[in-house]
Amino acid sequence: MKYLIFYILLLFCCRPKDRMHPELQRVKIIQPEEKMLAEYIEGPGTVSWFEKAAVSSKISGRLGAVYKRPGERAETGEILAEIEKLPLEIEKRRIGAEIMQAEAALELSAARYKNACRQAEVALLALEKAKSVIREKELVFANISRILSNNTELFSAGGITREKLENLRTEYETSLISLEQARADYRMQSKGYSDEDLAAENIPVPQNQAEKHRLLVMINTCMEKAECEAAEANLKKSRMLHEANALLLDECTIRAPRPGIIAMRNAENGEEARPEQTLFVIIDQTRVHISLPVNENKISFLRRGAMAEFESSAYPGKKFSGRVDLINPVADADSRSIECKVLYYDRAQLFRPGMYVSCRIYSGKKNKSLLIPAGCLIQKNTGQGDVFVVNGNTLVRRTVETGMRDHDYLEITGGLSSREEIAAEKTELLSDGMSFLREL
Repeated sequence: MKYLIFYILLLFCCRPKDRMHPELQRVKIIQPEEKMLAEYIEGPGTVSWFEKAAVSSKISGRLGAVYKRPGERAETGEILAEIEKLPLEIEKRRIGAEIMQAEAALELSAARYKNACRQAEVALLALEKAKSVIREKELVFANISRILSNNTELFSAGGITREKLENLRTEYETSLISLEQARADYRMQSKGYSDEDLAAENIPVPQNQAEKHRLLVMINTCMEKAECEAAEANLKKSRMLHEANALLLDECTIRAPRPGIIAMRNAENGEEARPEQTLFVIIDQTRVHISLPVNENKISFLRRGAMAEFESSAYPGKKFSGRVDLINPVADADSRSIECKVLYYDRAQLFRPGMYVSCRIYSGKKNKSLLIPAGCLIQKNTGQGDVFVVNGNTLVRRTVETGMRDHDYLEITGGLSSREEIAAEKTELLSDGMSFLREL
């Protein structure tokens, strides 16, 4: 009997504790960790174009051919569409005929101007000759006047006959008439070639004879020169029209201004193209912007070049990194937020404009923070949650303040200290004030 009682007591003492307390649950207990946590702001973002090109026609006309469709790639300078060229080709031929006519008119007016210059030179030479004739006749007249005067005295003295004296007087009159005629011819020939003519044109009379000669030729050929300049201007106008026509013909071919993907096409064969109409939109898919609004009280986090990470439900489990590229200098008055754009080099072309992502921007600073596994927290509101804190052999439910998230860990900003212990799992099975057993 004694041995039986001893055996029963031995079995009772050696029984495991969980069999002694079948109502207690085993719970894994952990202690919060203190780590350096990088500061960041987080929010939803939208994928947008980094660069896009709206392609339109610079001229109006009917589309004769459209080559590219949405989704196809276009390289710089590649032909996207063409406008019918027939009206411009007809205009090109008409302008070509005008150029030939203008060239002939210029050649004719240039010949006339050259001939007028030659005639002016001849007129100036004739004036010089007329001056010489006048000087010669003045000498002859002076000589005859002297002879007549001498012979008149001889006649008074009876040295010559009256007949000879009358002959001398006749020669005198003839010489005088010849001199006056030479002077009249000079005055007639000098019209347009005198100092008075230069003064009438408000041109100072130069002392240099060569310069005076040039100016006299100039004022006597101004009409022919003006005709030549008019013909030259007309030819220049026709050539400019030809160049403009060539530019318009070149603009009939609509080319891609940059490489990229055709995101939109608003052009079909036979439709009318207008300069204000966008025919194609080309986007660069190798680079995208992640646009997200940042509350004004977080503006200190924003700086150009700051590191950023984002995730997309289209690629679960993958993280993508970029850098802040643009910060809007003006805040939105309604939402009190500032638009920020993160640049991502999407070489694999995974993202499309309009896709939603979750984005995180790091400030570049690190702070000492208290972290717990995210599974320890029962989420209540944004920035709050409940944990089960160890108090002896019982668990006490307590509300704590939460901050940033570091992968699978949450920052605790209030309500918990690093010396306390909390339940690490099975929080949905726990209750406030319950007793527990530590999981070994």
